[in-house]
Amino acid sequence: MRGRVARTFAHTSLMLSVAAAAAAEPVAQQRAPVPDVKAMEAARAMARQIYAIRFQQATSAADKTTLAREMIGRSLKFDDGSADQYVMLKIAGDVAAGAGDAVTATDATEQMVKRFDVPAAKLKADSLLVAASRATESTQHKAVAELAVSVAVALADEGEYDTAIKLCVAARSSAQKAKQPALVNDLTTKADGFREQQKAAGVYREAVAILDNNPTEPGANLTAGCYLCFVQENWEKGLPKLALGSDAGLKATAVMDLRGGASPEEQVALGDAWWSVAENKQGQERNALQLRAGFWYRQAQGNLPGGLVKMKVDHRIQLVPKIRSDEMPAALSLPASDAFACRKAPLKTELLKKLGGSDASEAAVAAALQWIADHQLPDGGWCFDHRPGPIVNGRPRISDHPGTYAQARNGATAMAVLPFLGAGHTHKEGKYGDVVKGAIDYLVGHMKPDGSMLESQGTMYAHGLASIALCEAFAMTGDTQLKAAAQDSLKFVAKAQDPVGGGWRYSPRQPGDTSVFGWQMMAIKTGDAAQVRANPVTMRLADKFLDTVQANRGSFYGYTSPGQGPSTTAIGLLCRMYMGWKKDNEALRRGVQWLSNQGPSVGNGANMYYNYYGSQVCRQYGDKVWDKWNSKMRDFLVASQSKQGPSQGSWFFAGGHGAEAGGRLYNTSLATMILEVYYRHMPIY
Repeated sequence: MRGRVARTFAHTSLMLSVAAAAAAEPVAQQRAPVPDVKAMEAARAMARQIYAIRFQQATSAADKTTLAREMIGRSLKFDDGSADQYVMLKIAGDVAAGAGDAVTATDATEQMVKRFDVPAAKLKADSLLVAASRATESTQHKAVAELAVSVAVALADEGEYDTAIKLCVAARSSAQKAKQPALVNDLTTKADGFREQQKAAGVYREAVAILDNNPTEPGANLTAGCYLCFVQENWEKGLPKLALGSDAGLKATAVMDLRGGASPEEQVALGDAWWSVAENKQGQERNALQLRAGFWYRQAQGNLPGGLVKMKVDHRIQLVPKIRSDEMPAALSLPASDAFACRKAPLKTELLKKLGGSDASEAAVAAALQWIADHQLPDGGWCFDHRPGPIVNGRPRISDHPGTYAQARNGATAMAVLPFLGAGHTHKEGKYGDVVKGAIDYLVGHMKPDGSMLESQGTMYAHGLASIALCEAFAMTGDTQLKAAAQDSLKFVAKAQDPVGGGWRYSPRQPGDTSVFGWQMMAIKTGDAAQVRANPVTMRLADKFLDTVQANRGSFYGYTSPGQGPSTTAIGLLCRMYMGWKKDNEALRRGVQWLSNQGPSVGNGANMYYNYYGSQVCRQYGDKVWDKWNSKMRDFLVASQSKQGPSQGSWFFAGGHGAEAGGRLYNTSLATMILEVYYRHMPIY
């Protein structure tokens, strides 16, 4: 189903120029356009002349594979984006596909996609179709079938249903020849699903054509609304059409939904209305309607008193995550209760006590929030150089250690507001309601039309952080005015994903690094909690990226290649947790134990970035690992917080990634969120 993924350290993003500093590498160039026809013809003629004898000698499949790999290697030494490089990769892919070698053919295509602005899924499909027809060995057929699954999904996601179905059929034949029944079933199911999607898309286009001439036609509005809401999960666009549709039940409830629900009672009523409509529907439509009901129930859940209404809401929310579990990424299915109920009493108090928080840690959080609030600027945002701006609450802005990334305003604002949201304050309620509102307004106001919040110093770090903030604010309040901004920010995350390797880096579509990857994944996870879901293709690619940087079968993680860095390992393990790894996973157990043995980074040179992710990993894993980590981490932060003067309530650590770039505001934000770890997120296990 289609769902909603050469600079120096001084030029990397604020934040985690941060975790990436040790591995500062040249930033990849933007992808080049496809060379012009004449240049490619000249390059192709030259390549044929140079390789003429080799082509004649390569008579066996093995010989052709060897030749293709040699050509790929040679091409990577050429200037990126040149016609010579494009032609060499294209010929290599054709040679490999002709030999039935889907793996080498796909590798050639991926190298091309990294360097040229070409349609990745279409090119891979073309190679796989040729390889399927030329494969002779069982291993070759198996490779075709395995690679075709994700490529077919990507094609369908782009609306290329004919090619997706054709690829599934060819790959299913390969799976049968390789005696892989599971792949046969998977490809059969996907082909059937793509046919249904294609049919639905066709009906939708017909309805849109009718609406172009008659915008209020009830039947066409119903058809278009059902497709948008139940197939594309685009309720914002689909609800107005359901409200004009011919189905009385859907129409009345859609009208009600468009008005919104400000109070818990109104939110429960909306949930009840969608649940009632769902009872008269079947299959996918019923599931989608119950998911919508669950969205409204979650808005009300944390504000309901005890009683039968609360019991009903809790029970129905328990049912909702089970719906369509086979169609959603396992790690990103909605939790059984409001994802942010943990930030409000009584659950907040319960988790704080149960997981090792204290009166002293909460007092430290309160003091930190006050320091951050006192350094907000009149436009609602913050700056890592915390000194400019008027005096607030009599506190002079003269604390030492200002950040050097003064231009990363989106990043600074997102980092500043996240601790308020983590403590349960929103733009709708809480002591710091006005502070949070100013921050949210600033972020929304600085979003570009395509949903981007990129900035010269903040880069994709700033976007990921800002997306998390907007999604949290929307999920915690259900404020419909924030929904579009949250959705757009996540759409840009998906758009910025490297289409080949599945990661994220400083600029959109660059080959990824684990540091930037972590923030984008947290944005996706937060969006899921707000029912603004990621495309399954985005998640599959993300999983692929983690595989490329893991070591020891997933126990450890590097920056852009397999490794065992403390910060990157903590990021990788936390992402694996959210993406579905069970607590008894052996690789997870080994990695967590290694982090536990390392312990928190303390002292004047503390690495707060590592502490931030390490605290989350150990807290989510629990048991003795968390008890050991927490006692040291909590007590260190409480003791090291500034206790007097203009810096009272804040922290600064001279060492560690990001200390200079983000300064005191950066350190204070991370330290505060670490002390909120008891209740900031619901337990995974």
